[in-house]
Amino acid sequence: MLATILKSKQATQTTFLIIETFAKLRALQQTVSSASLASEDKKNSLLQKAGSLWQTC
Repeated sequence: MLATILKSKQATQTTFLIIETFAKLRALQQTVSSASLASEDKKNSLLQKAGSLWQTC
């Protein structure tokens, strides 16, 4: 992405951060989707996991 255009260390780091963010968003999306189909106990557990994923973004 960015690192292919700009050949700098900061561009490479930014590209990695972008990729990590998209991976975390995908995990968050899957967790929230699973929560909508789960029982109450499982739903609370999944929502706590989603909260921890959100805080790390």
